[in-house]
Amino acid sequence: MAQPKGAGDYPGFSIPFVETDPPKVGRLINDQIFGGFFDVAAPKHLDDGLPGLLEEYRSRERSSPDEIRFSTMINNGRILVLNVYSAGCGSSCSSGESKEVFDLWNGRRVEAADLLTPAGAKIMAKRFHSAKLQRGWNIVRQEQLEVSPDCKRNGVHCEPSSNLDGDFLMHCAREDAERDWSPYWGMEPDADGRWRFWTIWSCRDSREGKSGRPFVQSYSLEELRPLLNDYGRSLLLGEGEVLEPGAQEFSCKQDSVAGNPPAGKAKVLDVRRFNDETLLLDSSGALWCWDASWRNKPPPIIIGAQVARMDAARFSGVVGVLKDGTLVSWVGGACSDGQKPVQLNLSLHQSRALADRDGELWSVGRDGTLGFWSVRTPVSPFTVATGVAEIGRGTHQELQMLKRDGSLWVWGGAREDVPAPDSEHWLRMGGGFSRLTGQNVDMAFRADGSLWAWGESLKAVDYAESGQERGPKNIGSGYISIHWAADMYAVGVKEDGSLWASYQRGRRTRMEPLGCGYKEAVAVGYAGDFPRPPDDVIVLALKQDGRLVGWGNWLHSSGWSRNEIFTQAPADLGKGFTQLFQVGSGYDAYAVAVKRDGSVWEFSTPQNPGVPKGLEVLRKNDFPAPGVSLR
Repeated sequence: MAQPKGAGDYPGFSIPFVETDPPKVGRLINDQIFGGFFDVAAPKHLDDGLPGLLEEYRSRERSSPDEIRFSTMINNGRILVLNVYSAGCGSSCSSGESKEVFDLWNGRRVEAADLLTPAGAKIMAKRFHSAKLQRGWNIVRQEQLEVSPDCKRNGVHCEPSSNLDGDFLMHCAREDAERDWSPYWGMEPDADGRWRFWTIWSCRDSREGKSGRPFVQSYSLEELRPLLNDYGRSLLLGEGEVLEPGAQEFSCKQDSVAGNPPAGKAKVLDVRRFNDETLLLDSSGALWCWDASWRNKPPPIIIGAQVARMDAARFSGVVGVLKDGTLVSWVGGACSDGQKPVQLNLSLHQSRALADRDGELWSVGRDGTLGFWSVRTPVSPFTVATGVAEIGRGTHQELQMLKRDGSLWVWGGAREDVPAPDSEHWLRMGGGFSRLTGQNVDMAFRADGSLWAWGESLKAVDYAESGQERGPKNIGSGYISIHWAADMYAVGVKEDGSLWASYQRGRRTRMEPLGCGYKEAVAVGYAGDFPRPPDDVIVLALKQDGRLVGWGNWLHSSGWSRNEIFTQAPADLGKGFTQLFQVGSGYDAYAVAVKRDGSVWEFSTPQNPGVPKGLEVLRKNDFPAPGVSLR
C-alpha cells in the first residue's frame, strides 16, 4: 500500500510524495509527479521537501505553480489515484485539477490505451463518434443556422449551406468524429465508483468560437469488464497478477534472399558527412567525396585508397584507418581541394578511430589502448584507457566506450573544460554489453541480443512524459539497425524484416510495428518542435524486394496528422535498391541509397509538399565512370 504524504514548507504547497515498499516504485511515481509539475527529479527523502526546488526551477526562466494541493482518491495496493489541484501565473494565469493514475506494482502512469482490448477500443470509439456527430448537429440547431433541408440528421451527407458557419461546423464535426483519438483518451475515477473515459472535441461550440468541451463516457466496473484486456482487468477489477500491459505480438517471415546485391558487385561500407561534403567508403577501400548540396557540383573524386574504416565530424575533420592499421587524417575541404590524407606517424595497428570537435581524434589500437590527441599537434597520444573493444558517439556527440569486459562507459564531463580525458569524467552505464549500435545513437546491445537505450534515444523509444527516465533500459530484442532523429523519434528494423517506429500514445512513447518485408529504414529531415511523430521527419524504408518507400508530410499532397504518419500508404520512390544509409542524425540528417547496378543516389526533402516522383527527391551521382565507385 502506498503512503502519499505532503512534501513542502511553502504556504499553499502540498505536493504528493509517495512512499512504497519496495521503495523503487515510490521513486518512479515521485519522479513523474515532480517532473510533471517542476521538470526536476523528485527529492530522495520526504525531509528534503521543497527547499531550493522553486529556486532551481525558476532559475531556468520557467514558471512553476504558485499553489498545489492534493487528495487521495484510490489507494488499494494495486492502483493509486491522486487528485492534484494546481494554480499559477506565467504568461497567463490558469488553475485546474488533474487525476494522476499509477500502477502500484511497477510505478508506471496508467493510460487508457493500456487497458482496452482492440475490440473494446472500437466499441468506445463508435460511441464517441456518434456523440460527436450529434453534438455538431445540436450546436447548428441551437444556433439556428440555415442548414440545407437535404442535410441528414447525423451530418454525414449535407448539401452546401447558405450559412458557412453551419456548413463549416458540420464538416469539422465529421472530421473530428472520424479521427482516431484513442491513443489520447483520458481516464479517471468518479466519486460513485464508476470510471470516466474522455476524449477531446476539436471544434468550436458556437459562432463566437467558444472552446469545445470534452466528451465523457461513464462506465461501472461491470460495464467496463467486456472492454478490458488482461492488464485492465487485473488493474481495475483485481483479477489476475498481470504486472505490465501486454506486449504487442508481431512477427514476420523473413525473406533472406530478396534484395541482396547481385554477385560480383561490391558493397558500400559507410557514408558520412563533413561540412557540406558527403564521404562514401566502398569495399575496395576507395574513399569518395562530393558536395552534399543539390546545387551544380563537380563529380565525386577519390581522396583515399586502401581505407578500412573512416569517420567524420561535421565541422572538424575526417579520420581513416587503412587496411594495414595506419591512421590517416584529412582537414579542410577534402572535396574542393582534392586533398590527400596526412599520415599520423603514431603507433600502427589501429582498429577504430573517431574524428571529434576542434580537430580532436580518438583511436582504439588492436591491443585495446584508447588514445586521444589533437591533429594540430600529432605527438604521442594521451592514453585514456586500456582493454577497450569499441568506441562511438551518441545523439549529442557524447563519447561512448565499450570495454572488453563488457562494461559500457560514456563521457560525462564538459568536454571544453577538460583539456585531457581522465577517468573521473567517464560514467559507467552497466555491464554485459557486446557491441554499440552505430553512429549518433545512445544504445548498445548485450550478448543475448537485447537492445538497451539511455538519454535522448531512450526518450525516443520508451518514455513516459514527465518521468525521469535514466537508463540504460531494455527496449526489446531482434533489432539489426535503429536510427534516431531529433525531437525523440526513432525507426528500426528487426531480423525478421519487421519495421518499427516510435509512436506517442497519450503521455507515453514506445516502439510499434509497422509492417513486414523490410531491410533497412532511416529517419531524415528537420524534426520541428511538435509532438511525435515530428511534422517534418521523413521516414525512408528499403523493402527486401528492392523497393524504396517513404512516409512524411512532404511526401503526401494532402498532408497528414503528425500522430498518424503511417496510416497513409507510403510514397513509392523506385525499385532496384540494395542499400540505404542515414547520413548524420537529428535536424540535418539526409540519406544515400545504392542500386543493384552500383549507382549512388542522394535523397533530399522536396521543396513543395506532394506525392513526388522518385527523380524529384532522389538525385543520381555521376561518378567518373559507370560503376567505378563499386568495383
